[in-house]
Amino acid sequence: MERWAKLAGVQLSQVEALKLAMEEAIAKGGRHLIETCAQRTDSKWSSQNLEKHLLEQFPEKTILRIDSESVADPERPAYGCIEHINASIKDFDLVICTTVVESGVSVELFGHFEGVWTIAPGVTPESSVS
Repeated sequence: MERWAKLAGVQLSQVEALKLAMEEAIAKGGRHLIETCAQRTDSKWSSQNLEKHLLEQFPEKTILRIDSESVADPERPAYGCIEHINASIKDFDLVICTTVVESGVSVELFGHFEGVWTIAPGVTPESSVS
């Protein structure tokens, strides 16, 4: 990614380079889990913005967005999914989650995801990311 940016004379931030690497991996196939620390659209890397962007980039992919808004909305597929997280996420190509999936939640689908990505710029503590 950065190689292409350098050829074009563009300086990428680490997060932008990570996003490009993630998009390349998604394009190759498999299921991916993407964690971000923000939900709302006023944050560039929010779950809402990532969902919108990835739907535009990969309209054939099924995407589950898990954040405080989607888990509380009975019209969303993420509604109430935290209690049965493994069953809820297994049928989606891309799962985007915020820190609503944090302590006390264990994703135990070993070998299920081709890639696990975390976009956590700013002041997100390590313990929240892990």
